Amino acid sequence: MLLNKYKNRKRTIGLMIHNSYFPDMRNIILIIFLLMSMGCPPSEKVMEDVWLQSVSFDFIQSTNELYFDVDISSSFQDTDLSEVNILWYCSTYDNEPDTIQLNDNGLDGDILPGDDHYSVKIANDSLELKNDISPTTTGEVFLNVLAKYGSGEETLGFTFQLGNIKPTILSVSFPDTLIRPLQTNSFVVDTIKVTVHDANGLSDIQSCFLLFQKPDSTWANNGNPILLFDDGVISEQMFLWDENASDGIYSRLITIGRDNPLGTYRAHFHVRDIAGDYGDSVIKTLEIINE
Repeated sequence: MLLNKYKNRKRTIGLMIHNSYFPDMRNIILIIFLLMSMGCPPSEKVMEDVWLQSVSFDFIQSTNELYFDVDISSSFQDTDLSEVNILWYCSTYDNEPDTIQLNDNGLDGDILPGDDHYSVKIANDSLELKNDISPTTTGEVFLNVLAKYGSGEETLGFTFQLGNIKPTILSVSFPDTLIRPLQTNSFVVDTIKVTVHDANGLSDIQSCFLLFQKPDSTWANNGNPILLFDDGVISEQMFLWDENASDGIYSRLITIGRDNPLGTYRAHFHVRDIAGDYGDSVIKTLEIINE
């Protein structure tokens, strides 16, 4: 009997839930739907227009030029592209930038006209740029792309890491005239000094040497490089004369004997770094004369 009363109570409760709770829920859901339908606009995913695809930069050391290339949209927000510039800061944004105009006409470093790649190749020279890359410039360089669409402007900043920078011969101390000795076993001795620089540090320099061309156009030392040293070693017997190690001055002795022919000699000086890149060579001439 108690069990039947409990069962009847369960059914009563179930009936209350069925008849009272669910209608209220349906009304609430309906009200919420109506409010949403009347009070909220259609959902919209905001998409930013992409105007710049890619930017390329290269320091062409072999010709000492800077190359810029920008892949850019010909229109943005229904406005046609009118001009593309690089604001070139070089090693720091504290510099006043150079404004370098790019083109898409197949000239001045641009490869294909009309392909939406705006490019330019410009001399890395203090006469052309306020911010040229010097032999001491290392690390990151900075630029902004500035695009003009109608009366509006769009700009983005970029950072590039300089690759290996080739070494540089700063100066050469080399005699321009020597007097050939009269005696067979006598020598005239002088010192060769080559001051070099490498933006990646002097430890990046692999070798400094000269190729010595005789008046008859043949080469001394069988055409092999004549090495200079920055090791602080002095040895007259080995023709070595470097006063201070690791100071960036590569040295050795030059000796002229009675067997050396008279005339004009040409010394071709070279410096090479660990990556195998050569700096620009320097040529000096030496006149061997009689007393």
